[in-house]
Amino acid sequence: ICEGRGEERKCTTLDITLHGGRGYTSNLAIKLIQKHGMDHSVAQHLANTYGTKAWDVCELSAPTGRPYPRFGTRIVPDHPYITAEIVYAARFEGACTVEDVVAR
Repeated sequence: ICEGRGEERKCTTLDITLHGGRGYTSNLAIKLIQKHGMDHSVAQHLANTYGTKAWDVCELSAPTGRPYPRFGTRIVPDHPYITAEIVYAARFEGACTVEDVVAR
């Protein structure tokens, strides 16, 4: 019910596609691994966090110089966050400070 108007409306939030949701499939992480040779936990994190925009993050990822993972240099060992996420946040999400990046 719309407050103050007394009229009833159907909830539409379930019908709204979120940023990175268009074209999302449950095997996105596997596709990221196949194309970019990323570690599974990194690929899963990117798919869960960015949806289909994970492809854009991966394109910003520099080679690791190792046979595996080929792409996705971690910021901190044992955590799935990669340096390309910082670049993506600054270029496409308006991050200007460390706090801006961490808040994402």
